[in-house]
Amino acid sequence: MDLLASMHGVLDQDRTMLRGRLEQFQRRKFPDGANTGRGRPAQYTISMVLQMALAMEQVQLGVTPERIVRLLGDHIGGFAKGFAKVASVSTDSVDPLFYIFSESTLVVNRPDRPAPDAHKTHYSIMPRLSEISDPDGKYPWRQFFVSRPRASMVNLSKLLEQVSDFLVREKVATADQIKSDIDEWAAPFIEEDEGHEARMKAASNVDPKA
Repeated sequence: MDLLASMHGVLDQDRTMLRGRLEQFQRRKFPDGANTGRGRPAQYTISMVLQMALAMEQVQLGVTPERIVRLLGDHIGGFAKGFAKVASVSTDSVDPLFYIFSESTLVVNRPDRPAPDAHKTHYSIMPRLSEISDPDGKYPWRQFFVSRPRASMVNLSKLLEQVSDFLVREKVATADQIKSDIDEWAAPFIEEDEGHEARMKAASNVDPKA
C-alpha cells in the first residue's frame, strides 16, 4: 500500500479509500495469489506489484475493478512480455512503451460478455513511442488511432521506473532482483510464443501434396 500511496499522492488520512480499492481486487482474486483468506496477509511478488500498479492506473482512468480484472487477466502474457521488454533496455526514458486501450475495451470486457479476439479487434495495443506513427504500416497502430474517437494510455516504462525506484529506495528489492523476477514472470509466455511460431513455420513448410 505504501508504494501505491506514494505513486498516487494518497495522504495517510485518506488511505482507507485506497485500502478499500485493494480489497476489491483481492476479493476478485487479483492478482493471482493475492486472496490468501481471512487473517492471512498476501505476500506480493514483483509481478503482482506491477499488476496492481497497472490496475490502479486504470482505476485513475475511470475503469471499474471488475473490468480491470477481466482486461488484465485476458492479456496477462502481453503485459508480462511488455514489462520484460522495458526492463531489458536502458533507453525507455526516450522511447517508452505504452499500453493504449480504447473505450470499446471497456464495453467488450464486461464479465457477461466473451473476451474479444485481440488479433481481429485490436481494442488495445502496446507500442513504443517511436512506433506509434508507423509510417511503414508494420503494426495495427494507425488503424487503431484513426478508427476511434478517443483512447486512454498508460506509460509502462514510467510505471516500472516508479515501482523500481520505490522498491530499491525502501530496500525491498534490488534492481537486479526486479529484472530477474520480471524475466521469470515473462519466460513461459515468451516460450509459448516461440513454440507457436515454430509450429506455424513447420506447418508452412509441409508439402500439401505429400
